[in-house]
Amino acid sequence: MSAQIRFQNLLLQNPDSNIIYVGLDNKIKITGIKSFSNAKLVAVGMIISSPKNGTFILRATTTGISSLTLYDGSRLVATKQYNVNRIPEPIVGLGAFRDTTLSISQIMENRKLVSIIPNCIALLKYPVVKFSNTIVSQKDTLYSDFRSSGDSLSEGLIKIISNLKTGDKIIFESIQVQGPDDARIAPFYIILK
Repeated sequence: MSAQIRFQNLLLQNPDSNIIYVGLDNKIKITGIKSFSNAKLVAVGMIISSPKNGTFILRATTTGISSLTLYDGSRLVATKQYNVNRIPEPIVGLGAFRDTTLSISQIMENRKLVSIIPNCIALLKYPVVKFSNTIVSQKDTLYSDFRSSGDSLSEGLIKIISNLKTGDKIIFESIQVQGPDDARIAPFYIILK
């Protein structure tokens, strides 16, 4: 083994960051080693696979600070400290907007619900798979139970939205995303301006 050992988490946007996420397969690539035949990676609170092509799969079970320790047989080779975090709950908005006040034209230009994971640098996508809507107009007219399969506003909903007025409210609820766990997505609303 050589002296220039590098640990990278390939699950992250910046692989050199010292973050590991609980419940995900963190792919730790180790470079600077000639042979992995006697290599062993050890960390408290993690399940670690045997290396394949210099990459270990780590599944953390608890949050906190943990050190990854690399051994060649019984000889300590390198250690790197990581912050072990939970994935924050995704939040959903309409298109690129996270505002609660939009115009009809902004809604028509952004007909898809998009999820983001705040304060998370993991390369994850949680696509919206279904949601429902309720519309409350200033005239106290209630349109409810618009169900959409997928991430886009339905044509029926778009027709109703195009006739709404300033101050009317569109509520997005029962939002489901596809991800590694069952995330509960908070409802959100848009008031027309």
